[in-house]
Amino acid sequence: MKFSIVGMGRVGSAIAFAATMEPIVSELWLLNRSVAKAEGMRWT
Repeated sequence: MKFSIVGMGRVGSAIAFAATMEPIVSELWLLNRSVAKAEGMRWT
């Protein structure tokens, strides 16, 4: 199942995390006004 989330605030990021735990989600799209917030924190 394809899944998209608009808005990556606290609620959107929690839903995105929960969606990755379910094996039925095959594709996840994250949309936000800020690219940095949609990409998330990068650990290098």
